[in-house]
Amino acid sequence: MIKFLIALLLMISAVKAQAFTWQDAVYHYAKLYQINPCIVFAIIDTESSGNSNTITVNYNHKHRSYKTRIQALKVIRSRYKNMDIGLMQINYYWIRKKLKVNKSMLLQPLYNIDIGEWLLKTLLNKYDHYNDAVMAYHSLDPAKGRHYLQKVIRAYQADRWHCKSPAKPHKQLHRVIADAISVK
Repeated sequence: MIKFLIALLLMISAVKAQAFTWQDAVYHYAKLYQINPCIVFAIIDTESSGNSNTITVNYNHKHRSYKTRIQALKVIRSRYKNMDIGLMQINYYWIRKKLKVNKSMLLQPLYNIDIGEWLLKTLLNKYDHYNDAVMAYHSLDPAKGRHYLQKVIRAYQADRWHCKSPAKPHKQLHRVIADAISVK
């Protein structure tokens, strides 16, 4: 009987531990950083299609993506430093200069979302508009940024993750899609 109760308690605690999904983390950190979660979902859809094992190695101007956990862990252990990791495709080469992180940490969905949303908020503070922040999230090259913004807008409009709009939308939210569509 005691073994049964211990097993039951372990199962309950495992269920509770898994109850906080990466989708929940998007809302949690969006509230913390005061950004719109629907834009974060659109970035995640654009960057990784919601696959937390996505890693893109930026090597010799070639991009290689790895989609399974086993492949991802092999790449994480490799010598490559310039790689984009996880749901929000955080660039390890850049972020390691700003924060004390290792590649394995960025593969964890909740941590990846925290860092990605912190970065988006930092860019939003710098550029004061979602369009410019989203473009800079991807690239400082204006042409690449505009192309990326168009992809994020399409993902935003498709709303694959059925985003629940925030109770108080950001003042610029209503301008995001209209302004971005006008960017050519």
